[in-house]
Amino acid sequence: AFAPARANARLKMMTKEKYERRADGGNPQLMEARLTELYLSLRALNDSNRHLKEALDEEEDPELREAMVENGITMQKQRHLAQELISDMNRSSGGSGKIDLPSDIKDMKFESLSDVLNHQDRQPVEMDEEGGVYL
Repeated sequence: AFAPARANARLKMMTKEKYERRADGGNPQLMEARLTELYLSLRALNDSNRHLKEALDEEEDPELREAMVENGITMQKQRHLAQELISDMNRSSGGSGKIDLPSDIKDMKFESLSDVLNHQDRQPVEMDEEGGVYL
């Protein structure tokens, strides 16, 4: 069963703890590799949420809703880590080339817990034989 309280607690923990410890030691190659890894993961999670949303539009499933929330939490953490990493890389480069988040990642929208719960409460739309819509 979908557990909104548990998902919300996870989201709050995100602000209290680091998602993971950085092990790059300031090495530019390791920092760049980690950034690339974050970009790939963010894009895969975004694609996964798009597929989950399509499936939920066809049939309600609490487990899929929970997966969307968990993906959203992970995406928020990873984008935050990427932003921190970019800031560190820009500081260490001494201004010799400013790095920024790619626009597709910058523009990603995360399903908030309230968005997912509100979607769950929607009533199905029915049509009569003449094309009238009933909510």
